[in-house]
Amino acid sequence: MKIVLIEERNGQPVPPERAYEHPAVKIGRDPADCHIVFNQTEWPMVSRKHAEFRFKNGRCLLVDTNSSFGTFLNGQRIMEPTEVVQGARVQFGAGGPQMIVARVEQPQAATPPPSLAEMETRRDMAGAPLEEITQPREAAQRPPAGQPPPPQPPPHPPQQPASPHMQPPQQQRPSAPPQPPYAQPQQPYGQPPAQPYGQPPAPQPFQQQPPYPQPPYPQQPGQQQQPPPPYAQPPGA
Repeated sequence: MKIVLIEERNGQPVPPERAYEHPAVKIGRDPADCHIVFNQTEWPMVSRKHAEFRFKNGRCLLVDTNSSFGTFLNGQRIMEPTEVVQGARVQFGAGGPQMIVARVEQPQAATPPPSLAEMETRRDMAGAPLEEITQPREAAQRPPAGQPPPPQPPPHPPQQPASPHMQPPQQQRPSAPPQPPYAQPQQPYGQPPAQPYGQPPAPQPFQQQPPYPQPPYPQQPGQQQQPPPPYAQPPGA
């Protein structure tokens, strides 16, 4: 911060203005330690280290540093640090020198360097025509007078929210290709043809069985051996 003071004599400001930017602006008779020095012969009521202007938290405070004759702000003696503003009158000791606070200036915030996006925007604007920079984007896209506006694309129909009960259509599976007819196995040469599947078997001709051999039976004493009966022939033989 910076405080600008001007001395006042007989109710009139006496130029020049004095600007101070120290964290603590000291007032007194000690030239080795004070920023504002008063002559002891002319101002004996001023102490060696009389008062200070301190900058704290964006405020300028007037502090009396145990002076012998006191420090006054706008005619009132201060007993604790008190904020001063523009136009305030400060007196060091009763009947002592007076100073007017011309202004208290706040420090200006440092301007941050431009970002990369801002630098690219400035570069693009430097290469663009003046009309594109000065005219808004909407005005630049507006057709000239006397020409119909370009057709606008039709609005898209609003999409219906999907219902949890609606199922997506199932894709039909491709039907299997027709199978060729079952190939009948070839009949070996000399064998009768095989019976088609699903038909009853054809009747086979009856084959005569050879006579059943009869074992010799033991003969009883006094009994003649009888010849074996002939083998029963099937009817129609």
